[in-house]
Amino acid sequence: METSDKTGVMSVPVTSRWRALLGLLRPDGARWSGLGALLALGSVFGLIGPLIVKTLLDRAEAGTTSGALAQLAMGYLAVAVGAQLCSVVVAWFATITAWRTTNTIRMDMAAHVLGLDHEFHRTHTPGELIQRVDGDVTSVSDFLGRVVPRAVGAVLTVVGVLVVLVVVDWRLAIGAVIYLSLTVRLIVVGRHRAVSEASDEMNTYARLYGGIEERLTAAEDIRANGAGAHAVWRFVEESAAVVRSAIQRERAFLRLWWVVQSSIGAGSAVALAASGLLVARGTISIGTAFLLFQYVQLISRPLEDFVHELETVQKANGAMVRVMDLMAITAEIN
Repeated sequence: METSDKTGVMSVPVTSRWRALLGLLRPDGARWSGLGALLALGSVFGLIGPLIVKTLLDRAEAGTTSGALAQLAMGYLAVAVGAQLCSVVVAWFATITAWRTTNTIRMDMAAHVLGLDHEFHRTHTPGELIQRVDGDVTSVSDFLGRVVPRAVGAVLTVVGVLVVLVVVDWRLAIGAVIYLSLTVRLIVVGRHRAVSEASDEMNTYARLYGGIEERLTAAEDIRANGAGAHAVWRFVEESAAVVRSAIQRERAFLRLWWVVQSSIGAGSAVALAASGLLVARGTISIGTAFLLFQYVQLISRPLEDFVHELETVQKANGAMVRVMDLMAITAEIN
């Protein structure tokens, strides 16, 4: 359901917001598809490395010759180098593609704003519009260039880990699914709670920048009317609002960060204890125990990265609200 604020701007639903973002990605669909292929290749490298080490440990325990073990070690080194190179290429390619896409959004927004009527420009300062056209879209660019590649890579990695664990031992796969379900649930709940705080923070920044621009333009009139103290206090009040909104967003982020960190630590401890118990009972080999622990670490790493990037997700979500609100404004011809 759509709602309107005091300015008459329509707030679009979440589905419409992200459907619009996907529509903006279509012109560069080939580049985003290529990025997906690179992410899949990087995930494969990440899955193969622990499997090679597992094989090396099991063969070493079985008394395989040192020459065969050296070949496995060289294979692991080659996979590690390939994974690092793929990571660098993905980061570079994602940044270039994200900026190409968001530059198009900037041009569309600028053209839309310039086509609006005098009443709109009378009630919105140039500083506010610069913040919305450039600052909000920069938040979307950061999301596309940093969060999206990590999120897609994490999904591919998790799916690959579960497939391998099902082949090795289905009981290990069930434990991994339970761990993932609990941790992802915590992240999703925390993300939705923090989106409104991120949008409010960007609104306060827009008002602050708009006020600065307005007072600089009217500096002579302010001095002539003796309103310097009033202008300074207005700036202090708007700055305080920015600080308060930033603190509220940080509180929501830190609460989630501590919860997820505790979950990741608990999952690693449980995986280590379960591996030791299964090895002692002879259910699995030492190599399989190492594989289980490494895969838990492999799953935990993207989750931890996502928590670190949650601030970017918050800002991008709030930015998309404001971008769609601005694009929904139409000129009123009397």
